[in-house]
Amino acid sequence: MATDPTSSASSIVAQTVTGSHLMEIKGYSSTVQNIGTGAHQKSEFFSAGGYTWYVAYLPNGDCPDDQNHISFFLVHQNTPETPVMADFTLSILDNAGKQVYYKTSRIYSFDGTGAHWGFSRFIEKSTLEKSRWLKDDRFTVRCDVDVTVGFREEGGTATVPTFVTVPPPDYLEHFHNLLLSGEGADVRFVVDDKEFKAHRCILAARSPVFQAQFFGPMQEGAQGLQSAVEITDIKPNVFRNLLSFIYTGSLRERMVLDDIVNMAQYLFVAADKYNVGRLKIMCEECLCRNFDVRTVTTTLALADRHGSPMLKKKSIEFLKRPGVMDVISSEDFEHLMKISPSLAKELFAEFSRK
Repeated sequence: MATDPTSSASSIVAQTVTGSHLMEIKGYSSTVQNIGTGAHQKSEFFSAGGYTWYVAYLPNGDCPDDQNHISFFLVHQNTPETPVMADFTLSILDNAGKQVYYKTSRIYSFDGTGAHWGFSRFIEKSTLEKSRWLKDDRFTVRCDVDVTVGFREEGGTATVPTFVTVPPPDYLEHFHNLLLSGEGADVRFVVDDKEFKAHRCILAARSPVFQAQFFGPMQEGAQGLQSAVEITDIKPNVFRNLLSFIYTGSLRERMVLDDIVNMAQYLFVAADKYNVGRLKIMCEECLCRNFDVRTVTTTLALADRHGSPMLKKKSIEFLKRPGVMDVISSEDFEHLMKISPSLAKELFAEFSRK
């Protein structure tokens, strides 16, 4: 009797250990009044993955450009022999302990005591203050830390079927068609002179900001298509790509390189606004690979304004390359220095080390 042909299969699996910590901010208004911009309060120390951590709370932001936001950072308290790889999710909880707002970081290498990673613009203070999450002048956040402690190989035997081949899932194509057709849409956006129809549940499932806008205590707009949600700070083609990513997890519009960089800059801002974390990281990665003297000033400004330490670091490294000094004297760069004194100070310190 013939036997089914077989092939070997294996995979590399990251092993992680998770630790959580609850931090209650009591007397929120007092912290805003008495803790200056750039200053922080520490949570209690907690353990995750065999390492010690704390959460830094900055009620008036990490720098003057972020003073309208609350900043949070995860801080590492050990001096490891090798860098510690970790990512984390920071959530605001309601009175029932339910997650109502969150942001998730990408994996970061913590290389020593005081190494930190987080969100310069975790949430606008005005958003928190208008919400039901702030009750009796207090609110609670939970920090869930995933520490990568190693990797393991998993092996096995895969039987190759001889009777039928199962096609890959095509549900994303169906979601894309749903977006294009507008069938069953229950929300209408107006962006400049363009109109976009969408589905509240899909938007809310993919974006905590849309979730709060449509289903949270601060929900906006009438149900249905009678009234439109007006978007004034995003261009129509950018919003179209944002919706496409929300529905399908990818960008389907074909562009030449110059257009890609330009679109990545705009989408980076939109992804930050609506807390679409994976899209923001994809834009960061695209911008890090495509620096040039025409775009680096804008990219640096966006990285500083929207809380991307890695993109800001790479922008500064590009500026310090031989032959790039011409951009330093450009009008755009001089304007950037005037509107962002904290960034100017940081750049001065960096170039002083050359």
